[in-house]
Amino acid sequence: MNLSKKIIIALSLLCTSALFTGCISSSVMSDYYNESKRAKGYSNQTEDGYDTEKSEEEYQESTSQTGNEYSYIKYDIDILDDYDEYDNDYIDDVYYIVGQDITQSEMDYYSMIMALLDQYWSEDYDNARDNTGGYDYFKPILVVYRDEINLLLEGEEAVRSGCFYTSGILFVDSAQMEDVSMDSVAPIDYVMAHEYGHHIQNLLGDMDMVSKRQYKMIAKRDNVGANRLNIRLELQADYYAGRFCDYLEDLGDANDTEILSVDNIVEIIAAADSIGDDVIMGSYYSAELSDHGTADQRKRWFMNGYKDDDFKKRNIFDLNDEQL
Repeated sequence: MNLSKKIIIALSLLCTSALFTGCISSSVMSDYYNESKRAKGYSNQTEDGYDTEKSEEEYQESTSQTGNEYSYIKYDIDILDDYDEYDNDYIDDVYYIVGQDITQSEMDYYSMIMALLDQYWSEDYDNARDNTGGYDYFKPILVVYRDEINLLLEGEEAVRSGCFYTSGILFVDSAQMEDVSMDSVAPIDYVMAHEYGHHIQNLLGDMDMVSKRQYKMIAKRDNVGANRLNIRLELQADYYAGRFCDYLEDLGDANDTEILSVDNIVEIIAAADSIGDDVIMGSYYSAELSDHGTADQRKRWFMNGYKDDDFKKRNIFDLNDEQL
């Protein structure tokens, strides 16, 4: 399905939903989260259930944590480049970098996918949460840029590129999205849903748990163990992307239209295959260097989510490495 037709169909589905409330000042990106947090009194309670290393008692013990802070959710990120708010009538909290070649149709599409992601997760977040604690659901901000972006993150300046998630903000690199698109824009859906999945992990406390365990592992020079934990995060984000794509299919069926076709799913699987560590690294690949998962793992976990209607396979941190 071409880009313009897909936007029209999706917007027609969105226009009947009261999804978007509130506004955010483009001058201070963190205000939205600080105010939301105070207004709703967010609290969290997480339990660390990662116990696959049977020989390492330090990594087996279950720890509970209560309070109002996750170390991984940060509100002090600033964009050092000039940016503007995207002018549109159907979604807020969308920004793009001034002076870069980002088209109106691109912005329409990225914003539309974000709207659908918010619609899905606002409905299904509690199922993924499954009484495990974490923040109540709130949507991330979308920032679209091209080629590279200059950030002040944790007090340090950093130039980043590619699509990524951090600190409640989903960053989309339009140049990378051009590369990932194949015969349709379906791979863009996958990439954005994967990055949005990291936001869900952030809210649920999985990122915080992994960060703390990685710190302990790296202190013991167990870089391989730290990488394997990161693989679990990435594969779980692929799983969440699969859940979203299943939702898009169901949404189309319910409205007697087609949002994702079988051919689109094949394209997404091909995209997942192309970003496996073994494919990217080629002859330099080794299990010790891998930190995002192999092509087979990434395809498998996308399909795990695509076929799993009740989130039974979400708990990737309960599995042994050979089960990934």
